[in-house]
Amino acid sequence: MALRTVALCAIVLPMAALACVANEVTMKIDEALSRKMEGSRGGEPLGVIINLEHRDDLAPLMSKGIKPDLVYQNIPAFSAVLTPDQIRDISSMPQVKSIELDTKANALKRP
Repeated sequence: MALRTVALCAIVLPMAALACVANEVTMKIDEALSRKMEGSRGGEPLGVIINLEHRDDLAPLMSKGIKPDLVYQNIPAFSAVLTPDQIRDISSMPQVKSIELDTKANALKRP
């Protein structure tokens, strides 16, 4: 019985660890962006905002061919137009905190 327990742990624990890693990557991609990626035909590029862990984390992404459209000054983030494959690729990078769909922002009117 002890041998079965060890064998089960040897199989189940690595699978659980993989599930956690896969879930973490999925969690980096915003739900609205994920839905848009699923509906994207032929790898249509999408406007995204990439939130970084640190301001200095832009260089590793640029080395992968990611070209920022706009680099934010007050937060470690930038906007870009990426294909779904590029989004999935950079989502596994430790420098990337989150990726969200870039949408039009509306300022609230004062009364």
